[in-house]
Amino acid sequence: PGMVYKTPRDLVYVTTNAALVKAGMRWDQILVLAFQAGVFIAFGSILATVICASDDYETFTHWPGLKSLIFGAVFPVGLLAVVIVGGELFTSNTAYMVPAYLQGTISLYDLLRNYTLSYFGNFIGAVFAAYFLAYAPDLFEKEPYRHFAIAVAEKKMHHTWFAAFCRAVGCNYLVCVAVWQSLASDDIASKILAIWFPTMAFVALGYEHCVANMYFCTIGIMLGSEKTYWDFIVDNLIPVTLGNIVGGAGFIAGLYYYVYMYVPPWLAADSENTSAENHSELIGGQPGQSAHENKASNGTARPPTSSSMKSQAATAKYITQNWSEVDGTSNKVELIPFHRDSSGNFSAGDLKQWAARSSSQNQGNNVPHMSTQSLQSPEDLCI
Repeated sequence: PGMVYKTPRDLVYVTTNAALVKAGMRWDQILVLAFQAGVFIAFGSILATVICASDDYETFTHWPGLKSLIFGAVFPVGLLAVVIVGGELFTSNTAYMVPAYLQGTISLYDLLRNYTLSYFGNFIGAVFAAYFLAYAPDLFEKEPYRHFAIAVAEKKMHHTWFAAFCRAVGCNYLVCVAVWQSLASDDIASKILAIWFPTMAFVALGYEHCVANMYFCTIGIMLGSEKTYWDFIVDNLIPVTLGNIVGGAGFIAGLYYYVYMYVPPWLAADSENTSAENHSELIGGQPGQSAHENKASNGTARPPTSSSMKSQAATAKYITQNWSEVDGTSNKVELIPFHRDSSGNFSAGDLKQWAARSSSQNQGNNVPHMSTQSLQSPEDLCI
């Protein structure tokens, strides 16, 4: 078989699946996975510090980009662990949750709950790693490690508020590109390559990542920096967090939602008639009949809207586990290439094809059967 990968359009639906699962997780699960993500990112930061701290100032003076390249080349081990081993990373979650929220699959409460728990879990994990995995073991007790760690922290807290914000936008632009690219493939080697290059790029460019900074600035202060925790929060953490949200939620999730899922208002009115015809065909009515006319003629009710899909937890969980990367297993199937017409409508044929495949896959899985009567659009299914 040829190489299988997901298209850019597929990735938006995959992240919508992931958001549905994230919204259904218990608060303690999110907090523990967020703690893990904070520690993983800190591991990459510790490794980069150990490798790049050097007394050979002459070499790095002549080739300043060399140190940035080396720093960026080893830092991605943290994000690789988050994606492959599992973790709730605030910066990538800023993009994961937005398309699902804009589609009505999850609520604003679900989005803010995930943001808040993952953010504070990341903070706890990063501070834990700074003290117990770097400071307490005396990794940076001697020079040049101590000097380098302090210098990195002070440089991050030296930026102007606007400069830190803009650097953070660029950072999460690339971080979310890395995570979304990893979703396009199913094998580990491809995921590593997909994550490594954008992550290396943001670090080498000197962009600002709020979770990494939770470690970098904390360890710098612990080692004796003249900066304080107040300086860290006001001068770095606040603008960087806001910039990361804009980069991930706005420039990645928002723009790709607009391109692949959003139906503009000037097409919405024209699409209603076509949608009614497609829907009539799906539930066994006659094209051109309204939903009430179809119900009267064949006794079949109008299928649920996208918001009602959330209540079908068992089916939604099955769909997500088999159509996205969330469950971390090889139990994947090839995505059906759904097609829109010029009015933004999905074809009834595509929906029937999905229903047939869903029916065959549900056998023996103790999952409620999803028939064509309960289908309205791929958005309703969050696929």
